[in-house]
Amino acid sequence: STNAFKMALSNLGAKNGLINFIKENKDRYDLFLFFTYLYHPTAAGLLEVADKAILVPFAHDEKPIYFKCFDALFNSPKGIIFNTNEEMEFVHRHFKNENIPHILTGIGIEPPKPENLPDMREHFGLKKPYMLYMGRIDTAKGCDELFEFFLEYKERYDGELQLVLTGKEVIPVPEHEDIISLGFVSEEEKYSVLKDCELFVLPSHFESLSIVVLDAFAFGKPVLVSGHCPVLKGHCEKSNGGLYFYSAEDFCLCLDLLHKNPALRETMGKNGAEYVDKHYRWDVIIEKITRFIDNMMQV
Repeated sequence: STNAFKMALSNLGAKNGLINFIKENKDRYDLFLFFTYLYHPTAAGLLEVADKAILVPFAHDEKPIYFKCFDALFNSPKGIIFNTNEEMEFVHRHFKNENIPHILTGIGIEPPKPENLPDMREHFGLKKPYMLYMGRIDTAKGCDELFEFFLEYKERYDGELQLVLTGKEVIPVPEHEDIISLGFVSEEEKYSVLKDCELFVLPSHFESLSIVVLDAFAFGKPVLVSGHCPVLKGHCEKSNGGLYFYSAEDFCLCLDLLHKNPALRETMGKNGAEYVDKHYRWDVIIEKITRFIDNMMQV
């Protein structure tokens, strides 16, 4: 029950300095911001100061969000800041909390200038054109599906296109001459590898925003993403900066189209860059959040 959940959180919070601080100092502050619905500081802390709380949930359709204990959390804050329209629609549909004041913002994207980055292709042995994946190499991110679909693509089409990955290997990476895993890389190396790819791929079914897709857009790279994820599909439809797939058939057709059409990649890349510049720059985001917080302070 919700009461049992609150009691459990209270007992856990007794050992948590952050929660104790919120309890002891809640009258000293006019407003509290809580980021990410899923974790203990939000789940326990927000309920202590609900009448002063703004929730930034980073929510998407995943198993934990259906736990009954989160009903109270999503119906308690003074205001909610959403990162995408798809997130907002999902939360409103599931929690029936449209009455809570809310705003749609996002985050600011400020990657380095491509011209200021070194060429890392020789360093990493990248001698062929490649599609890039960045992030945890995990089933939860759709990487097993990515490997299956890419190997299907290689069987169907002749060509030298490779799949390059950066990030921690949680699942094994297939041994194939055209699948290259670079492991952890530095920020500079990450952006350098992004700078030189043909396109960016993200097969995840569950994303609340996806900074890596926005980074790819900012670099003028088209994206190929899972259509099972409403947020990623929404980015493609709103920006006209990428394509989405549901199956191996879709994946192979979309990848072949993008790989063989440099002009299409360039056009989609420009569209994605314009999308980020319009909606995901810090000056735009900060102005929205500041105005919303000012309004909440007056309520």
